Amino acid sequence: MLFADDAALISHSEEALQRLINCFALACRDFGLTISLKKTNIMGQDVSNVPSICIEDYALEVVENFTYLGSTISSNLSLDGELNIRIGKAATMMAQLSKRAWENTMLTTNTKMRVYQACVLSTLLYGSESWTPYTSQDRIPNKDVFKQAGIPNLFAILTQRCLRWLGHVSRMEDGRIPRDILYEELTTGTRPVGRPFLRYKDVCKRDMKASDINPTSWEALAADHSKWRQVMKTGMLRSDQKRVEQWEEKRKRRRQKPTSTPPQLNSTFTCKKTATSSRIGLYSHSRCCSPNPD
Repeated sequence: MLFADDAALISHSEEALQRLINCFALACRDFGLTISLKKTNIMGQDVSNVPSICIEDYALEVVENFTYLGSTISSNLSLDGELNIRIGKAATMMAQLSKRAWENTMLTTNTKMRVYQACVLSTLLYGSESWTPYTSQDRIPNKDVFKQAGIPNLFAILTQRCLRWLGHVSRMEDGRIPRDILYEELTTGTRPVGRPFLRYKDVCKRDMKASDINPTSWEALAADHSKWRQVMKTGMLRSDQKRVEQWEEKRKRRRQKPTSTPPQLNSTFTCKKTATSSRIGLYSHSRCCSPNPD
């Protein structure tokens, strides 16, 4: 799979990319390797024009979605496609375990929850360490179900996985690709006008603030694997508790909010402006054109 993003197009022209692919194909031929042309595609992420690349007179197919190492990558940089596939696979796993686990009266609730975490959650959250979810992808959790099952909600699990992967990357040696991508910045290029989309770094900072972890000194904590795991676990529990309290407070305010009662009207009244009568219940008409006493 070949990717072309803004950074690559800034520093390389289409001709330079073609020369690079030609060198790669020549190196494969020298080592006796064969490139599968039907399985080799090209995708442009967040670009207006995708470059046309050929390998030995064969034009590579341009695709909008591509599955790489079990994760679906989209050209529009959106997680919607990957999330829909993950939810579908998790639902399939739930259905397959219906008779063997969920409806099995010989298994305790604790055992069923362990099966759920091992099979369903692992399928649903595969590759979630590098996700950048937004509020529109969030759903109000059924806190009563999670409380009865004794497990945190999915938002807290995503936070834990993201911070765990962040600590793992920070402990990598210099020169590792994940560490270089996390700490390096582009020297050229511009971002569009308006509020930019959240980056992976922004999501990590948001999760650390929600977990009461200082974003400026987290690297010192992450250097110790055991300490970072403990801080991350306690922070996730505090963040989850705050989220439940905020939800309960919002629900309480919504229930206590007074409802406005519409004004009482006579059975009919005559509109002097239009010389028509209005039935009871047309409150919008009464507000705009209320009857005046003679």
